[in-house]
Amino acid sequence: MTEKGMFQLPITMDTGELLAQCEDIQQSLSESKFVRQWKQADAGDQRTFFDPNLITVSDEISQMLDFLCSLYMGKESKIAVNMYNRVEVASGHIGSGGGWHRDSFKKQIKVFIYLNDVDERNGPLAYVECSHKIFDKIQNYLKGDRTKRSRFSKGSDLEIFEKNATKFTGKAGSILIADTSGRHAGLPVLGGARVALTQYRYASAQVDQMKRRFLRP
Repeated sequence: MTEKGMFQLPITMDTGELLAQCEDIQQSLSESKFVRQWKQADAGDQRTFFDPNLITVSDEISQMLDFLCSLYMGKESKIAVNMYNRVEVASGHIGSGGGWHRDSFKKQIKVFIYLNDVDERNGPLAYVECSHKIFDKIQNYLKGDRTKRSRFSKGSDLEIFEKNATKFTGKAGSILIADTSGRHAGLPVLGGARVALTQYRYASAQVDQMKRRFLRP
């Protein structure tokens, strides 16, 4: 992962109970200090951010992810917030996350768990390998939008990004760990839907601060 910026685990997890828990949170809980909902209609992107303590993931998977993410960060890494995400076909053809972007110019880590089968038609995460490295960040800085250099909207650049990207496809329960300071995008859904749980992970000292940021009403 240090070399490429992303790593797909060679296992899949059982997602039946996890999906049921996420759907229950989305349907039965109103917005509060524990849950916040957000939609982007032209992207078909519906998100529910919630406190990680509201769901249970198997101890074995949780411990493995804690270990791997902490190893990459070089310090203890914990989940600040979870995001239950459903992306469908939409008029804007933007895809989840609003197109190509970096989450940060600093090292950042997320865990993506697919809750349904995802192929190239239903909006896989696309990631340009090695784009988390400082040389890539410097080289592509001026290609970013003027108002926010971490986002990209120039058509010719986007075509190159997608051509060079690795598409994260897989069965329900597939798990990807990625440094999202690298260039990435949720590709537009051409049919069906993509359903996923994303863990936003930070160094332990930052967890409370980031939880307040994401879950504020």
